[in-house]
Amino acid sequence: MLITRGLLLAFLSTVHSVPTRQHRVHGTRIESSHFTKLSQPSRDTVLPVKIALAQQNLERGDEWLREVSDPTSVKYGQHWTPEQIIEAFRPR
Repeated sequence: MLITRGLLLAFLSTVHSVPTRQHRVHGTRIESSHFTKLSQPSRDTVLPVKIALAQQNLERGDEWLREVSDPTSVKYGQHWTPEQIIEAFRPR
């Protein structure tokens, strides 16, 4: 089977990002009364923020991978471009 690197990487990355019903803590914050507000931050202050978005079409990834990998498929060998992969799995 011939699989493009981009499609394989996209599929493998989605395997690890499939949501589960369990809650997981991905980050923590320090809550302490030892902090004192001194002044307003300047407008150009950068605050690091992480946001996780749910991807779409994860359930179809294996189907699409098989379509381009199966010699009997009409889509055999029509490997996806990185842009197509990004668009297919883009968060809603």
